[in-house]
Amino acid sequence: EYKPVDAAIGFNIRPYSSLLINIHAGYALELDKHVNVFQQIPGNSFGMFEHELMNAGCLRVGANLHFHYRDIVNMNIGGNYFIHQKMSTPFPMLPYVYDTPSWRVDIRIDGKINEKWSLYSDNHLMGGINVCYQTSTITNDYPNVVAYHAEELRPMFDLNLGVKYRVDKWLAVYAQLNNYLAWTPKMHYYTYYGSEAMGANCMLGLAYSF
Repeated sequence: EYKPVDAAIGFNIRPYSSLLINIHAGYALELDKHVNVFQQIPGNSFGMFEHELMNAGCLRVGANLHFHYRDIVNMNIGGNYFIHQKMSTPFPMLPYVYDTPSWRVDIRIDGKINEKWSLYSDNHLMGGINVCYQTSTITNDYPNVVAYHAEELRPMFDLNLGVKYRVDKWLAVYAQLNNYLAWTPKMHYYTYYGSEAMGANCMLGLAYSF
């Protein structure tokens, strides 16, 4: 995949010294964009992915907000809306550009409790993702009838919480609760057709900076 055209324009507004707002728009031409096509194996509930190529254009508009209060709170919110244009595709009968969201919101908030402890929330939301999948039907008259289908995935709400303890200026220990809304299968979502995202999970780690 490559983009011979990827142009953007924007401007900043600073209504307060602690608040910066960026409004932007852009257009990208994507050639040989990879599309994941799920191929269901006849008679089974599982399958495999095949990669196809397509050309598409994408117009995007969005805004970013950055707020900080001293060195205690930092907040970044970014949102984008995408308008996709199909140019050439191996699926002429299907109208969409695939594996790309129509909207996306990213929210990151960091809060310092004291010099040692801090909390953070890292969240990613997106929706309007159309996917393509293939089915095969075996009959006596036609041994393998292949059909392509399009489907919109349910919106993705990937919400994460973390706490960090700074041992010294070089080393920090952290614990993170990932995708905490997905405690039950009802709240699970798919990143691709047939590929379910990991449910709620915990992560412990060390961060070393130099």
